Amino acid sequence: MSSCTKSVDNATSMTALINNTPWKATGIQIKDTNHNGLRELTINGADSNARITIDIVRYNGVAFYNSTISSVYPYVITAYIKNNTTHYTDTAQIAVNTTTNKNIKGTFFITTTDSIKITNGSFDINL
Repeated sequence: MSSCTKSVDNATSMTALINNTPWKATGIQIKDTNHNGLRELTINGADSNARITIDIVRYNGVAFYNSTISSVYPYVITAYIKNNTTHYTDTAQIAVNTTTNKNIKGTFFITTTDSIKITNGSFDINL
């Protein structure tokens, strides 16, 4: 299996409301991996207390990606990690609205299995 990975740390912004409390990443990483033609996009945003990870399996550019815990082959794997505790995804909706070879923008909404609601999420990332 061949793999090509691109990882960058020069993001513009990633924000959300976590249970209605504003959150903003102070550091963002994006990883674009190609496994024999199967593309995977991973976005990690973190501040000093929490991290949101969005992993879009079978990434195909501008599109709407969603997932539920019951998905046999989820297109989206997300996690919210706070104080070293992982809160796994129950449902997730990710929209990649625009993408160029220099930037990717989108929105996200996540509900965890323990009822944490991440709403009004957005990312605007320079590649």
